[in-house]
Amino acid sequence: MKKLFLIIFTFPFFVRAQDYVDLFSFGYGESFENDFENTTASTSIKALEVDLLLPFVVNKGRYTILSGVTFNKNRFALFPNTNPVTVYSTLLKIGLAINHSEKFTSNILFLPKLASDYRFISSKDVQYGGIAIFNYKKSENFIYKFGVYGSTEAFGFVSTPFFGWYYLSKNKRFSMDILLPISIDINYAFNKFSLGFDYIGIGRSYNINDNEANLYADQGSLKATSYIQTKVLNKNVLLRAKWGFASNNYEAYTQGERIGLRLPGLDIGDNRKQLNPDIEASFLFEFEAIFRFKIPAKTSQ
Repeated sequence: MKKLFLIIFTFPFFVRAQDYVDLFSFGYGESFENDFENTTASTSIKALEVDLLLPFVVNKGRYTILSGVTFNKNRFALFPNTNPVTVYSTLLKIGLAINHSEKFTSNILFLPKLASDYRFISSKDVQYGGIAIFNYKKSENFIYKFGVYGSTEAFGFVSTPFFGWYYLSKNKRFSMDILLPISIDINYAFNKFSLGFDYIGIGRSYNINDNEANLYADQGSLKATSYIQTKVLNKNVLLRAKWGFASNNYEAYTQGERIGLRLPGLDIGDNRKQLNPDIEASFLFEFEAIFRFKIPAKTSQ
């Protein structure tokens, strides 16, 4: 499979230039009848993800200690006409957000992760990553974002630079949260609900140790969905129903087969032998619940 713009990117960032931070989110989705290429077999793909972010403001708001965890669970068939496998990932977030000035902020995070089927956990299931993201507030309604991400994976090392922006219209109805090549979220708010479109590219890897299989799954997921959103509990909780299409591919390789480096759209030194057929795209339905905290205008208080 040709690698597109994929990166492990599963958690919100604390961006002080915006007027909110997402402290907790829950999502469940299912992609139906994903066909194995050149076969008559198919598989459904189920995914659950829970994210928690705990920021602690210190030094009168100049520094914010970032901590949290992201957990995801995926269930799918790795080979045609076989029983599904379940893989898990638990990612810790440890870092610091710094307000350098009224216009410039930065976030630095260390991201260790445990990713496998959790049957026979060992040190080879541990992966290490980190990210640096910088934010420049051009105006009250427009923020530039840029940075770089890197991580060890079962297949080798991945590195991705990114660039984007956040825009909120003056009437606060229209917003764009763009981070290329990773994610897009465009939203228009009516009086009681919102309509939106989002895109996300996800790349992860999981060791599969069940029955001494000694394999790993190299996940490449591209999701494009529309959604309808409403707010409850004093508008602090966002509920989203999402539908669209997803390319959820899980390539199987023997543990130990690695590439030299993965960049956006490019694998360098990839001589691996894929053991299963590619999984084709299919319809996707998801549900999300997000707890969003509004940052007070006077952050020093």
